[in-house]
Amino acid sequence: MFLCCFCLGSAFAAKLPTITWKQYSRMPQVRSNPQVITYKQVIYVLGGNDIEGATNSFWKFNQVTKSWHALASMPTARSAHSAVVYHDKLYVFGGMGKSNRYLNSISVYDFKTNKWHAAGKMPISTARFGLVKFADKIFVIGGINDQNSALANVWVFDPENSSWQQGAPLPQGRNRLAAVVLDKHLYVMAGEDSNGKALSSMLEYLPLQNSWHKVAELNYPRKNFALY
Repeated sequence: MFLCCFCLGSAFAAKLPTITWKQYSRMPQVRSNPQVITYKQVIYVLGGNDIEGATNSFWKFNQVTKSWHALASMPTARSAHSAVVYHDKLYVFGGMGKSNRYLNSISVYDFKTNKWHAAGKMPISTARFGLVKFADKIFVIGGINDQNSALANVWVFDPENSSWQQGAPLPQGRNRLAAVVLDKHLYVMAGEDSNGKALSSMLEYLPLQNSWHKVAELNYPRKNFALY
C-alpha cells in the first residue's frame, strides 16, 4: 500500500507501513492548491494554480504505468476548491478563480461520459473549506470569504434535489482545515483563523443534537494539510 503526495509538479509515494518516501512520478504541470481525489483506485488532480493563476486542468494518474492522462477540462478555472465523489459523479465546489475571484459555482463530472455540467450555486462564495460526504449529503465546512474572514458556516447540500440547508456553525471560524468521515463520525481538525493563526482543536459533529463538540487537541497547531 502506498501513500501519495502531490506538490509543485512532483508526485511522491511512501510505502506503508515503513513510511519511507521516494519520488514516484512527475506531474504534467507545476501546481499549487489543486484538489486531489481517488475513484476506483485511480488518482485525479483538478485545477490549482500555475504561474499565471488558476487553471481548469483535469488529470488522472495510472499507478501501474506511472503515466498521466488529460481529461475534459473543468468549465471554470479553480484553485483552493474542494471536490467529492457522490454516486459515481464528481462534484466540485467553490474555490478561487482568475484574478483570485471567490467562486460559488458547482460543476459535476460524469466519469462514464467524460463530460461536465453545471449544478447550480453555493449559498456563498468561498474557498479553502472542508468538504465531506456524510449521511448521504455533502457538507461544506468553514472556509474564507473575499473579506479575508475565516467562516464558521456549515452548509449541507443534497445532490438528489440540488437543495441547501444551513447546518450547525462551527464554534470558531476556520479555513485551511481538514475534514474527514471515519466510522460514520464526522471530524474537523485544525486550520487557520481570521488572523492567520494556526489552530489545533479537533471537533466532532453530533447529528442528533445538530451541534459540534471538541474531542481533542492535536499535538501542535497546523493548517493546509489533508486527511484521507
